[in-house]
Amino acid sequence: MSYLGSKIIKFLDYNYADFRWVVVRRFSLDSTLKERDVLSAVVAHPYYRDDYYSPLDVLPSGSGEVHGPYMASSISFGSFVREGVTDAVSKILTWARQDGPLSAELEGILDKDILTNFSAGRSIFRLDISSIELESPPVVSRLSGFVEYVVFDKSSRNLELIVCSDD
Repeated sequence: MSYLGSKIIKFLDYNYADFRWVVVRRFSLDSTLKERDVLSAVVAHPYYRDDYYSPLDVLPSGSGEVHGPYMASSISFGSFVREGVTDAVSKILTWARQDGPLSAELEGILDKDILTNFSAGRSIFRLDISSIELESPPVVSRLSGFVEYVVFDKSSRNLELIVCSDD
């Protein structure tokens, strides 16, 4: 699996007085991999082991022991649950709108850069954080929550890791 680059959408850039953000990391993948192997490859990739405190396109520094606020060692392919398009879009929008309606501009950006990834025919997996060990002690309190999806299409060999949280 090869890292292709990242994009960040910061709510501050759209006149919101908070530190929420969405990061989309793009990868190319081997189309012969089974879903279990794809998820295992994502979790093992150096760009997955990111504390999300470092600059976006710099290979994450540190020990690689954390993924966001979670201990990376407690995350495996089994930590992900398959989800349908409607549920995935609903969870992202619920997270984004938790403090009220979004501006038309930010809704448009989220739709274009995030929600279009959740289309029919793509494999959609959400990280189930209910049984994942938190970093101890936590470095940053994630007030808005932590929502993560791995979305891929083996025929096009494209994979996106979508992480929604705050600083």
